[in-house]
Amino acid sequence: LVAAGSRSKQQKQVPTAENSQFSYADINFDYLGARSQVKQILESEVFGLMCAFLENFDMKELWRPCVPQLKLRIYQFGRLLHRKLPDLEAHFSDIGVTPDFFASQWFLTLMSYNLPLDLVVRVWDVLVIDGWKTIFRV
Repeated sequence: LVAAGSRSKQQKQVPTAENSQFSYADINFDYLGARSQVKQILESEVFGLMCAFLENFDMKELWRPCVPQLKLRIYQFGRLLHRKLPDLEAHFSDIGVTPDFFASQWFLTLMSYNLPLDLVVRVWDVLVIDGWKTIFRV
């Protein structure tokens, strides 16, 4: 593969910022059009996944007004922190930091805001198999 404009008959064209179309194995491919189509497919897949999470893991209460399930998950996380890492929990308490200060975003986004995509995919895979305890393990 070589950049557009400097190819011979044997070489294939690589996409550049100036030219959004390229040819690979004599197949013309509209990069911007395909990117838009992939984005639509991904959005549809993510929407379907979120619907499955809502139905199969009782997450409807996580995003309702007054966020009842979020409060439960924060409480559970606080108890787990107290039991597994009492020194850290005591330090947070001493400086006035409660688990909801940092863990709310973890639960509300199922770690997708705080982790790189490759790790989010792994966490979500395990979440589908093991349920909520996965988030607590991360």
